[in-house]
Amino acid sequence: MSKPDVGLRMDAPGSSGRRALVVAALLGATAVVVAVGSPSTDAALAPMVVSFWIAGLFYMSLVDSSRGAPLEIGTFYGATVLLYTSFPVFGYLANGGEYTLMNDNRLYRDQPTASQIGALLWLYVVHFGCFAVAYRVARGSRGATGRPAAPSPAVGWIAAALLAGVAAYSAAIARAFDLHAETYAEGYLLNRKLPLLLAQITAHIEGMRLTLDVVLVACLLLARKRRWWPVFLGLAGIAAMTLFSLGSRTEFVLVSAATLVMVHRFVRPIGEKTLLAALAVVLSLFLVVGILRDDVSMGGGRHDWNVLAHTNEFEGILANAWDLQRLRDLHDVQDLSTAFVFTDLFTLVPQQLLALDKVSPAEWYTAVFYPDAAKAGFGFAFGTIGEAIVSTSRFALVLRGIGLGLFFGLVQRWAFARSRSFWPVLISVWLSVFAYSSFRATTFAFVGLFAYHVLPVILAIGFALFLFRRVRAPAPAG
Repeated sequence: MSKPDVGLRMDAPGSSGRRALVVAALLGATAVVVAVGSPSTDAALAPMVVSFWIAGLFYMSLVDSSRGAPLEIGTFYGATVLLYTSFPVFGYLANGGEYTLMNDNRLYRDQPTASQIGALLWLYVVHFGCFAVAYRVARGSRGATGRPAAPSPAVGWIAAALLAGVAAYSAAIARAFDLHAETYAEGYLLNRKLPLLLAQITAHIEGMRLTLDVVLVACLLLARKRRWWPVFLGLAGIAAMTLFSLGSRTEFVLVSAATLVMVHRFVRPIGEKTLLAALAVVLSLFLVVGILRDDVSMGGGRHDWNVLAHTNEFEGILANAWDLQRLRDLHDVQDLSTAFVFTDLFTLVPQQLLALDKVSPAEWYTAVFYPDAAKAGFGFAFGTIGEAIVSTSRFALVLRGIGLGLFFGLVQRWAFARSRSFWPVLISVWLSVFAYSSFRATTFAFVGLFAYHVLPVILAIGFALFLFRRVRAPAPAG
């Protein structure tokens, strides 16, 4: 008798049991919020509680048609919105309903009330609700029907060789142009030293690193003799470099998330307890590195190990929305250019081929309203909520949520229908871990990232495989 495929085993309760646990968790969280809330903070707490329920109901609707925890594009984006909604509220409560010097400077300067914060968070809730409904409709009820077949071993070797090439290229550019920075902000300033064409090439080549990481991990997990030690060693190495260099945290977070998804899909379904534990570890390192990095930028000695009381990524996006709303009310945000409105579309076209200058919303915001910070190398992310605030109509928030939900849902549906094919599954994994960029940066930021960081990798590996097979093909007889 053949052994059962461990990749199809469950390590979590059945669907009904998990839905009951989610409902219990939602009721418990609601009760806790009601108990700790007060008339002075309720206005900020209310949208957070509603976002909990949207997330819970959305998750339960996906559990119905998924084996194990539904790790897919929609749940990653939903988790992103929930985290960006709730974490700033927890920080606000931890600080006693005010902002201190350790918080975002814009929030400390203006000291928004709970009602003002709540008004912004209701925009998050509307966006989340529209996304969840649209995604669920477009995704359908079909889940994955198996794992993809293992690719040729040559794919893994090609990905490893390309990764080595990317590392060598980055080192050569850094040496040639003296791009070694002492601080994170200084790194941004030094990158501006590169000529435009070289800066474009460098950004795209270094962006391919994450795609190659995902491909390599997938090959290791799908191999006939599964190799765990390179996966763990690679993750440990990325974590160590992130912690000691205090640089970008993106590679560590995204590769960790992608590895979790692929273990779930290729090896064994992962339960909610494991997911929450992994999230706690990754989020802790993410926040600690942020605190240490800010401390170095400020000259040292200022960090506070209370992560809720310290400025962070999630509070920064809320501060963007708050500040853009303030500027909009003061009529400091005028009609935006065509390049700003269609920024995600224009990312597909090199600047040299455009008759107008591209506009990065994040760079525009910093350069126009905080020029001193821009000159020092600092910057702010923008966010889909910020995009909606500066647009001509708040209905744009609804349209962005629905449009994004439909697109992500259709891509996930397409990938599920091809769940035994390597590249469709890898594309869905990549989009799952990059879904956060649609909330943090601009709504369709992933379009340009996919065009320049994923498609070239697929084409390069395909071309290298073609050459490899041509070289190994036997010569014709006669």
